[in-house]
Amino acid sequence: MTRRPWFPDEFPNGSRAAVIAEQLRAAQELDLKLAQASYSANREELIVKYVLRQFLVFGQEAAKLASTWPIDEITDAADEFLRRTTIDAQNEKAPWLRENWATEGYLHRKFDKHPKWKRFQQILLDIAEAQARGMATTSASEALQPRRGYAREVDEYMRRKGLSTLAEAAASLNIDVSALKSIRSSRGKLRYSEATLNRVLALIGCGKTQPA
Repeated sequence: MTRRPWFPDEFPNGSRAAVIAEQLRAAQELDLKLAQASYSANREELIVKYVLRQFLVFGQEAAKLASTWPIDEITDAADEFLRRTTIDAQNEKAPWLRENWATEGYLHRKFDKHPKWKRFQQILLDIAEAQARGMATTSASEALQPRRGYAREVDEYMRRKGLSTLAEAAASLNIDVSALKSIRSSRGKLRYSEATLNRVLALIGCGKTQPA
């Protein structure tokens, strides 16, 4: 049975529910993929992703409290959430990992390279800058929306690959033309998932999904 996440006292019920829901979704996906993973390194990466999925949602929910919760307390709570979640993940999902896996420094270096970790760091920066200006009233939707519009990056990818049309680029990236058009555009309805966006950005050499 999966242990429910730790939360600071300030966390409202709705925020707790959002994190728990992500934990349950991540656990279902993890259990399926662990059964299919053939190498220990692959299995370790799955555990890292499982932890950071929950961690990012925690950060997103914490950002909603930025008007009343100081940045240092948000950071401390995030560190504690990450510590406990990582230990629980090892104990419950990966007892085959070495004993000190959850507390070793190299693990945090793996976190540092992950897109979800970088996205959380951008959230913290946005909160800190807003609080420094005395303007920590940014709405969650404004603070957390991923960047829209990657026309320059997509066009540069097409030039490098010698592709002349969006249809050719979409085929090269293995996505629908409509999804690629949406990724290029800063307007209109999103026609791609976050996973698709991150995959495409990795392929075209741009891994940042937060505003510059």
